[in-house]
Amino acid sequence: MTGTLNHLPLGQFLRNASDLLDATAKNAHNLQSHLADFMKKAPESPHQPLDLIILQSLDLMTQTLVDLSTAFLATSQGTMETPVKEWEEVVKRLKLEYVGRALTYGGAGSVPVSDVELF
Repeated sequence: MTGTLNHLPLGQFLRNASDLLDATAKNAHNLQSHLADFMKKAPESPHQPLDLIILQSLDLMTQTLVDLSTAFLATSQGTMETPVKEWEEVVKRLKLEYVGRALTYGGAGSVPVSDVELF
């Protein structure tokens, strides 16, 4: 990613990470809600125990993201301008470019909308 900061203040990183985690948790919660609604409308099947396991896994993931967001935000409030050294190297290791942008510049709303093709 071009134009990344070499030294990102730790507080800014933690706030940006909190925002990104919060947005991702909201997406996971929406997915969980839509899946639950879909499953309620579906006829009974022998896969219902598996469906419950999937919903429980999504719920655990959502709650984990919310807790991480809360922890990062709380930590960011007590953190001064300590730089995250070699921030550019950190960003290069990330797989998703939007994550690097969101962590560097903020704006968790920059999560890309994907087009899903169903066959």
